Amino acid sequence: MEANSFGAYYFATSLIKEALGSGPKIVFFVGAGISAPSKVKTFQELSEDVIRAITKGRLQNEEYKLLSEVRPEVMLQIGIQELDSEVIESLEMLLGYKPNFNHFFLAEALRHGNWIFTTNQENLIKDASELIRSEYKRCYIDSHFENFEQHLSNPETLPGGYIFKLHGTIEENKEGKKRFESIRIVLEQVGKGLTDHSKKVFEYFLKNHDFCFMGYSCQDDFSVYPVLSNTNSDKRVF
Repeated sequence: MEANSFGAYYFATSLIKEALGSGPKIVFFVGAGISAPSKVKTFQELSEDVIRAITKGRLQNEEYKLLSEVRPEVMLQIGIQELDSEVIESLEMLLGYKPNFNHFFLAEALRHGNWIFTTNQENLIKDASELIRSEYKRCYIDSHFENFEQHLSNPETLPGGYIFKLHGTIEENKEGKKRFESIRIVLEQVGKGLTDHSKKVFEYFLKNHDFCFMGYSCQDDFSVYPVLSNTNSDKRVF
């Protein structure tokens, strides 16, 4: 292991040990990469399915490949406008998977009062938390973020154990299209950035807490990445 790699490894290990012990709490920002070991299908695959549904299979493979380079969120937005429920209900493909070691690690982090921001819409962190009986709370619609804002004025009593889902979530306790309502709202927001309330909460944590990024590619430049790149902070990032 090269010296700089070892330094990064040592820093990350120390940071996480503190967060899972009695040290300062940190924020984990996780993307689709953490769910790869669970074989969760990618949004790129979903995007290709949407393209085939819209075009009814009339395009050549080369044309599908070209269109699949369009951001999945944009393609889903177009698909919903054209096909509505046929597209939104295809998000069922994100259900039925089992948590992997990443999700159980994050569930343990929640147990110790840390926070998680995620662009993932499946519920594997929640599932892992329930399996190990770790308490958690979730914010995934704008009113949830608005309610959390009341805690920001008093850092001493800031509640831990939250999962902030910036791209919505599948509500498995509901049926039909209602399961995907929070995701639909986010897709309608594509190109407009995060809502004021979710942006304010996200910026607060960026400015006041160390961050550990896992499985995140920084490609969602329609919402999250602009906030990451434009928020000044002297906190540690790994």
